[in-house]
Amino acid sequence: MTLNNIRLLVVEDQNVVREEFVAILLFQSDIEVVGQTEDGIEALKRVEEKRPDAILLDLVMPRQDGLTEVDKILWTRKRVSLRCTPFLMGRCFRI
Repeated sequence: MTLNNIRLLVVEDQNVVREEFVAILLFQSDIEVVGQTEDGIEALKRVEEKRPDAILLDLVMPRQDGLTEVDKILWTRKRVSLRCTPFLMGRCFRI
């Protein structure tokens, strides 16, 4: 791992999907998965702990969804890059 790696947090409530994302990302030499979690509440804690550069964030999750967390995450980490996607719908947008 180099100093230029993108530090990524993966937030996805479905274990199988989250594990697949992480498995795929392990093959990327410039991405370091610094954490993973299953809901928005835990995501905010991980953002504060791990200080990721980017977050792969599911929008539809139990307890607290990704959309609710976007403002909180951006408030906590002004320079984080978010990629929000409801995985099964295949829609992505950049914030």
